[in-house]
Amino acid sequence: MRSSPKLGSSLAEHLIGLHLAALPAGTLLKRDMFEELGGLLRGADDEDAVVETSVEDDGRHHLRDTGFHRRERLWGCMSGADAVRVYTGSVIPIPFQAVAHQQAMSETTAAARCPLGWLDPEPAAVTLIVDEFVLSRPSGGPEVMGEQLEYLRLLAEQGAVVFRVLPSDAPVGVLGGALYEIERPEQTYYAEECPTAIFYRAGPHTPALRAYMQRYERNALPPAQSLELLGEAISRMARKQN
Repeated sequence: MRSSPKLGSSLAEHLIGLHLAALPAGTLLKRDMFEELGGLLRGADDEDAVVETSVEDDGRHHLRDTGFHRRERLWGCMSGADAVRVYTGSVIPIPFQAVAHQQAMSETTAAARCPLGWLDPEPAAVTLIVDEFVLSRPSGGPEVMGEQLEYLRLLAEQGAVVFRVLPSDAPVGVLGGALYEIERPEQTYYAEECPTAIFYRAGPHTPALRAYMQRYERNALPPAQSLELLGEAISRMARKQN
């Protein structure tokens, strides 16, 4: 593996471009505020790496983003995509978090720094697969989690998200973070999110990650049944508030 000598057509450069396009109007952030040091990009407000790129000879691309704005770059990569599929086995991913939930989570982790609100422009299709355990864990407390679950139900009822639940007895491995499959016109990207970094992959080795997502899709409950479980979880959170 070697550092990518040219970022013009790389995954890193593409994400930087999406990031800049997704920033609010008037934000003082220019493309020339990023500098390349042997495949390592740094931003003016980042002490740590923004992105570290590498490419193998067979065309497989890897990118590890540990920078301050990494979730904004993920947000930008999802916005306007042809299709997005997300599986989570721990907490609700930030793009699907209600305001109160994100604020509560940001009190315990420095990870929540992306803009609040839904994706703009919206992806053409979004599927969120949530492990059943996530619905029963009152992250931020029962009141905050109840509001979060109501927000998920609203997204589903509005047609913004196809919501599905992976039952607790499903014969599949559970990831510690979230796995994103982002279909864009130029390529399909996979992103694995953990508390300290987002790891992107693209290239001929990604069928293995597609197989993981297919396994979750195959074992997840249908949307109607998933919404029933979501409703039951909302009722449980309401009872815990009393």
